[in-house]
Amino acid sequence: MPDTGNIAAKQTVLVVDDAPENIAVLSALLKGFCRVRVATNGEKALEIAFSGEPPDLILLDVMMPGLDGHAVCRRLKADARTRDIPVIFLTAKAEVADEQKGFELGAVDYITKPISPPIVIARVQTHLKLRRAAEELRAAYEDLDQEFRSVGEVQTSLLPASLPEIPGFQVSSHCRPARRAGGDAFDLLPLPEGRWAVMVADVSGHGAPSAVMMAMICILVRTAPPGLSPGRMLTHLNATMARHIRSEQFVTAVFGILDPAAGTFHFANAGHPPMLLWRRKTGRTEPAAGDGGMPLGIDAESVYESAPLVMEAGDVLLLYTDGITEAANAAGELFGEARLAATMDASAGRGTEAVRNAVLRAVDEFRGPVELADDVTMLVLQSAINDRR
Repeated sequence: MPDTGNIAAKQTVLVVDDAPENIAVLSALLKGFCRVRVATNGEKALEIAFSGEPPDLILLDVMMPGLDGHAVCRRLKADARTRDIPVIFLTAKAEVADEQKGFELGAVDYITKPISPPIVIARVQTHLKLRRAAEELRAAYEDLDQEFRSVGEVQTSLLPASLPEIPGFQVSSHCRPARRAGGDAFDLLPLPEGRWAVMVADVSGHGAPSAVMMAMICILVRTAPPGLSPGRMLTHLNATMARHIRSEQFVTAVFGILDPAAGTFHFANAGHPPMLLWRRKTGRTEPAAGDGGMPLGIDAESVYESAPLVMEAGDVLLLYTDGITEAANAAGELFGEARLAATMDASAGRGTEAVRNAVLRAVDEFRGPVELADDVTMLVLQSAINDRR
């Protein structure tokens, strides 16, 4: 007896055969566990398949007048509305070449005539279960994709809605997650006396968990005790993460305080890629000095120190995440810091937007068709040429 469980209870099988006796036999076998629709020629089969209620599975006779089974299958697989409907060919031929042709056209199985009722039932139930599983997987993916979108929207809401105007400085930014949501972020927060808090951070891993962690980091920065130096800010973030946030993830970050009037940027680094500084008077890019320190969230006792950086008129400072330097091409080669520095050398004299655009273009040209494996974020700061210095 056929299995009448709920796996296939609401699914529909379209039986296509020009012999009424075959349709009668197949309908009697299938009606106990699924709905059955019938068509006696290829044109009617296509009409049903393209209707508002397409079948979940098609049993398709190969030898029919007019449009034969191969022609019908070819039409089904060429149309986006029906290409995913599984097709099982019904045929009196059992030659390997005939089966190969059917599989090349997109059929999932063959049933030879005269039919064996147990084989028909077993194969139809198997493919209906696979069809249901594929639909459930697709629905789960769509739900997950929507969750990613929602997390990404929350993360985006925590990034600066627009870049602030900082007297004496130009600012450009870019933040692109590798997925719907990512673990990169940057922030620019006003401080007393015209100073600005600057942060670029990167959570280990990808996707929604990293985005949630990054949202927590952004909130911790904005709610931290006032007046913290860069080193003390990272020490505060690290202790809070290590002691109160249960996660195997860690965070690399650069946090600094920009004083536009003095032309200084005091910063601390927690395991993050070194900032790059282009000096206008030399036309060369160099790594910014400063101890890298331990990533946040690994050791609750880690302490971070602040380091000073003087930015002279026209100098350009680049803060970035390793999604740039670790972008890979088809040969597995990484973009690397040397290419990034060379890109800055060639573009920094034209301003922060030129640097941002040149870096993105260089990375895209380098990786070619290879997808980005990590989020890409950068913040570019330039001290104005015509300032008091």
